[in-house]
Amino acid sequence: MKRVILQGIIGFVFVLLVNKAGLAAMSFHPSISITERYNDNIDLDESDKEGDLITTINPAIQVKLDYVYVEGSLNYGFYFIHYLENSDRNETALGDTQRAEADFLIFPRRDFSILVRDTFSREQLDTRQEDVVENESLNRSNRNVFEIRPQYKREFATLTFEADYGYTNSAYDSSQGDDSQRHDTGIELSKRLSPRWRVWGGGRYEKFSADLTDDFDKVSTTLGAEYLFGPGWSATLSGSPQWIDFEDRDKESFIGWEAQIEKSSSRLNSFLKYSRTQEVSSDDSGSSKQQDIRGKVWITARWEPSLELFYTESDFFQTNREDGSYGAIAAVTFRATEKLSFTGESSLTFLEYDPEGEEITRFGCGAGVNYLWRRFQFGFDVNYRNNNSNVAGNDYNNLIMQASASWSY
Repeated sequence: MKRVILQGIIGFVFVLLVNKAGLAAMSFHPSISITERYNDNIDLDESDKEGDLITTINPAIQVKLDYVYVEGSLNYGFYFIHYLENSDRNETALGDTQRAEADFLIFPRRDFSILVRDTFSREQLDTRQEDVVENESLNRSNRNVFEIRPQYKREFATLTFEADYGYTNSAYDSSQGDDSQRHDTGIELSKRLSPRWRVWGGGRYEKFSADLTDDFDKVSTTLGAEYLFGPGWSATLSGSPQWIDFEDRDKESFIGWEAQIEKSSSRLNSFLKYSRTQEVSSDDSGSSKQQDIRGKVWITARWEPSLELFYTESDFFQTNREDGSYGAIAAVTFRATEKLSFTGESSLTFLEYDPEGEEITRFGCGAGVNYLWRRFQFGFDVNYRNNNSNVAGNDYNNLIMQASASWSY
């Protein structure tokens, strides 16, 4: 079923091309990347470290389409993984190596349009596991997400009206993945009060059903405003009261928030944002209230330093589970020439997992060099990570050296 949906989109688009080739603009962009990575601790084990040399090959093609009735792109490729010493971990079967993403807009540049998306990817299931390149033992599964969204947008001078309906189907190959279906519909009306002020309001209804976690209906309303202080400065604030009616337990209600202050210029850029939302996990943990505070400042120049601070918190509705993290990421890029650049990064993260009471201090650092030559890109990176937990057996340190080469057209 998952692959049939994607193949149906591809077939539909190419039928249009065959019938109306004279009215379509289409371009092909093939690419390939090869990576050799030595990982000295593929299991992230505290005492019994095992290293291996891992080869990844990623051939892909992108097709871009600009047609009077359809515009969008299709990305399709393979991600082969080969271990020198642990061949049982190889991912070379067609079902595990395919990656695809289709993103099309039917009836573009019109008031009424239909958005169609389909993504076939390989994703981790346990969100507590560290989804980084050194974690070769993540519990992953193939996932297909299909979305279709008829939408209407009409502008009246300073007023804009929008309405849409969406259907999203998410399916995993693994039985541990939480297959789900989502129906949602909403309207929004925005008003430009002046060159600096814009306000908006709307409402949305959502019906969510899943195999492993609670089904629910959700009703939400939103009021928001945006203000432009001056060149490069802007601020937005929106509040969204939400009422969630779970099928098998008590109702929940809370107010979602989105706030951001942003500064952008040719040299100095920064933002500070806060969000409080409801999210649905990929496994049987169910939905959660999530808070995220994040700030970043960076300079665009030959030397490009950046500093990011963050705080996240997740409180789950269905299960007795709370996750939290906070920390900082410092990075720098030095552009020695137009083609040669050097990078460096360090991070420090503190994590807390309840009800287990696990506390983790995680430190990472790395450096790399990249070189561009015509349509080729070459890179070499070294990364180190140290994980210090108060739970026995969860400590580890990890060193990775990686060489890569890619070509794109």
